[in-house]
Amino acid sequence: MDNGDLIFTQAYSSSYNNVNLFNYKFKRTDTLAGSSSYGYADGNATAARYRSPMGLLKATEEIVMIADQGNNRVRILNLTNNFTTTFCTGMPKVCSFHSPTSLLLTNDALLIGENNRIVKVRGKWVHRYIISSLDNIIFVFGIWHSN
Repeated sequence: MDNGDLIFTQAYSSSYNNVNLFNYKFKRTDTLAGSSSYGYADGNATAARYRSPMGLLKATEEIVMIADQGNNRVRILNLTNNFTTTFCTGMPKVCSFHSPTSLLLTNDALLIGENNRIVKVRGKWVHRYIISSLDNIIFVFGIWHSN
């Protein structure tokens, strides 16, 4: 990715379920992963399937995490090879979340905004709710952390 490029998701019914790259220099949008067909599948580029991809998190220069709301998953997109995998954590293994919509990486944890709570994933084996049963809130669409 060049400086100034923009990665964004498209989630609209069954028409758009993909992760895209907008290249400012060439004024062009390319699909990195997913397609117009929704579903659930890990795989290369457009063979991967998403169902309402929402929030994005750039974890490293090569890794983007996606809140795949419709599949109740957090997905990992490797920008080097455009391969999508599913994020799992915990013991026993936890790969499913409840309609995740937003992601935030802090110094020591991954925060996942889902349905009416925020999940904190810290280290390889910890998975717990830091805020649950938020009154009158259906989905958490954004998370901001102050150091």
